[in-house]
Amino acid sequence: MSWPKRARAKWLPVALGLLGLALAGASWAQGPYPPGPPPYGQAPGPYQQAPYPYPYPPQGPAAPPQAWGQYPPAQAPAPEETPASVRRALHLGAETARVTSLHPRSLAPLASNLLENFEPRLAAAPGGSLELDINGPVIVEEPPFSDLTLVNNPQFGATLAGQVDRALPNLTENELAARQRRILAMISQAGVGIARDFQSYDTRRWMVEPAPGQFDYGRSDKAVRDAADLHIIFIGRLGLHMGGPGAPEGPPADEQAYLRYIASAVRHYAGRINVWSTLKEPEPGPRNRPGNDPGLNPEDVVRVLQLSYQAIKATNPRAVVYFPGLGPLRNSSYTAEDYLERIIALGGARYFDVLGYDAYVSDIVESARKCRELLSKYGYDKPIWAAQAGAPDRPLNLPMRLMGGGSPRAQSEFMVKAYVRAFHEGVAKVFWGEFIDRSRGEAAYRPHPIDANGLFYSGTWEVKPAYHTHRLLAAVLDRFQGVEELDDNLYKFTFARRGPVYVLWP
Repeated sequence: MSWPKRARAKWLPVALGLLGLALAGASWAQGPYPPGPPPYGQAPGPYQQAPYPYPYPPQGPAAPPQAWGQYPPAQAPAPEETPASVRRALHLGAETARVTSLHPRSLAPLASNLLENFEPRLAAAPGGSLELDINGPVIVEEPPFSDLTLVNNPQFGATLAGQVDRALPNLTENELAARQRRILAMISQAGVGIARDFQSYDTRRWMVEPAPGQFDYGRSDKAVRDAADLHIIFIGRLGLHMGGPGAPEGPPADEQAYLRYIASAVRHYAGRINVWSTLKEPEPGPRNRPGNDPGLNPEDVVRVLQLSYQAIKATNPRAVVYFPGLGPLRNSSYTAEDYLERIIALGGARYFDVLGYDAYVSDIVESARKCRELLSKYGYDKPIWAAQAGAPDRPLNLPMRLMGGGSPRAQSEFMVKAYVRAFHEGVAKVFWGEFIDRSRGEAAYRPHPIDANGLFYSGTWEVKPAYHTHRLLAAVLDRFQGVEELDDNLYKFTFARRGPVYVLWP
């Protein structure tokens, strides 16, 4: 059997790989953390709890029942029907292969050999010909087979890597810090190598500058230290204003004060934070959400990008400046594409090193192509990261249409297809968002349907099937050198020191 003539290769630039290695600052492959006791006073739920390697203090008195908002009691997902199988044929360079479905058979425990949560099998391939009946994504490995242990892969990112402390009023400062560390340990155990949006432990201005010119990095210091211990690259995030969630919208009123804040933060984290994020989902109109940057017309965005970029580079010339892109626009005459094009046309792309994009409600590959085409139109060639992509593990009633999911199996399948297709398109990193399902924890403070995208529950620390899928995929694709599309829904990843890996689905 010969490969279709339309097979093509997309090779990631060597420079991106070197950048990932430099930023990681630690070994790529880390052994499993030892198991620990379950959280105090909490019974196992329908999903299995992940082991936790650090002491975790008991929580304070339970909040009144009404404090948990609109969320129903935790319940197991409805049974799923097994889809019909489809026969696929492959031509290998070996006469045997290891075949593994990417939907886990078991959620407990988190094994040191990642394949123990799956059902790998050896398959004969006489003359290199292999035929499989599959009903979902699978990986096929040629020998020599790798030992699949935990890898913190810097191409696999997490969006939402922190908790909102004000949603947990019964915990002390030490208990809050331990809980936040546990969140990062859970993210690390999923194979994540880079993360953003640390919530109460972030470096946004209103969190680290309580009074003009006075800086307090106590909370963010804890998260930066914990992330480094857990082999996660911490993306520092800049904020425009002081004053908390009720801060003004629009550009900073005092540019010099804003520049002093940036210089202080970048200097404070020299050698510890090497990636800085400027602006999150800017838009021209108002938006009642403190995590984003509304009230900015395209000219404002370019000015903020310029100020931020120049201040970061003046303090740390080697820092990577990341513009994570746009979300859906509200109360605006612009479309998201027109708004971004105007920003780039005005020279905004001179003031970031990497462009991100949102793939919640748009195809992850089509969106990457649009970003690349837009940059190319104005003479720019920049790395592209998928700033947030995800799918829920249960049905949601939303005004927007997500790109997949709706059940645990569908969430896992969406993840595999999104990551594989994005890497083939040349997207350097993909961030799953939101990584934490807070619907059994602090979501009473900020209930949000995108919590269903999370791969584990904060508060009960139960992992979902897609948590294991992410964990295995991050290890399987660690340090791939190239990826080819061999046929519809069939991709071949190649490596320097091990045999090729094929990822395919019906």
